[in-house]
Amino acid sequence: MPMNDSELAAVKKLLTDERLSHTMGVVKMAKELAIRYGADEAKAEKAAWYHDIFRRQSEAFFSFLPKSGMNAEEYPNLNLLHGPLAAKYLELVLGEQDDEVLNAVCYHTTARAGMGKLEKILFIADKCEEGRSYPGVESLRELAETDLDGCVLAILKNSMEHLKQKGVAPDVLSREAIEYLSGEEYNG
Repeated sequence: MPMNDSELAAVKKLLTDERLSHTMGVVKMAKELAIRYGADEAKAEKAAWYHDIFRRQSEAFFSFLPKSGMNAEEYPNLNLLHGPLAAKYLELVLGEQDDEVLNAVCYHTTARAGMGKLEKILFIADKCEEGRSYPGVESLRELAETDLDGCVLAILKNSMEHLKQKGVAPDVLSREAIEYLSGEEYNG
């Protein structure tokens, strides 16, 4: 079932104008990919709308964090906490019980080994929506049309290279996702 007007109004209150524009692009691409790959379009839409509600460490982020039962100290990079925290919000506040939606939101930043179809769709849509502009994004968009796994792997490898150039250690979940998808140990 698609999101209703009150749900959309509530989620939009949690997003900055910039984040709303990005999120609308993610929703559009996630729905398109869901149709292409036979995933549930309504689940893709819901996950896309909620994936970045805590992207910026806002008042809502810090207000919900203690209620979530999550420990921010387990996340040296707070940007990696926004997906898991948004999933907890969906579960605890909105009563979402669908593991596909919760996992897609939770792992949309890092990916993970053994991702489901909806997780891959949201991961790709977040990185490749039409508002994104970076070297290679067009080829990733083309790859997304034919190969979900290949696109996730290419995005992850690009991200790892970007982090390496910045001197930032990659997240273990991302490394495990690369190894799972490539079938090889990753030493990047």
